[in-house]
Amino acid sequence: MASATRGAAATLSSRLRNWQGIPFLRAATHATANVVGWTSIFVFLLDRVGSLASVEGRSMQPTLNPDESRLQRDLLLLDKYSATKRKWRRGDVVTLRTPLDANHVAAKRIIALEDDWVVPDPRSKFVQRNGLRSGQSLRIPKGHCWVEGDAGLHSRDSQEYGPVPLALLTARVAAVVWPPARIGWVETDPMCPRSRTSVVTREAIRSGSSIL
Repeated sequence: MASATRGAAATLSSRLRNWQGIPFLRAATHATANVVGWTSIFVFLLDRVGSLASVEGRSMQPTLNPDESRLQRDLLLLDKYSATKRKWRRGDVVTLRTPLDANHVAAKRIIALEDDWVVPDPRSKFVQRNGLRSGQSLRIPKGHCWVEGDAGLHSRDSQEYGPVPLALLTARVAAVVWPPARIGWVETDPMCPRSRTSVVTREAIRSGSSIL
């Protein structure tokens, strides 16, 4: 019995060696390895480096989707490397999973970072829900930021849900790549003209150039 088993194993091993010698099988094995390798690289790049995404809605007008008819959506180039390195700046346009719905990804602009102080719009849901006084300042907690849409009142943002954990930010919007007439970089603008929030940066506080 043992002898028969050893004989069958030897036969199978010999056949496998013969199959490996067939040019077609060698080429197929090599091609499969290449596909798996390149697929892994592609998935890594999409997850960690960059990807494309379309944007819906009007909350970031006029920076994104300026077409009032809503017939044309901007296609965006997303920089995901910034998310892995937490390289955020005031004025960056970012994508994030909103605190209201973790399955919903929105595009907003960073207005303030951790340790900055903000004075939210007294009419906002965040102020009313938390019982803040009109003009009362709020310190952005560690690991959080304050985001708003460029369209002001047409945006659901930190004026509604407050400071956002940085862990919810998924990418920085680097550029618009479609339609052709809209191709261009998306600029970092720390002085968002439609922001409803007054901001005193941590740098200004440390330098003593601003008083809360």
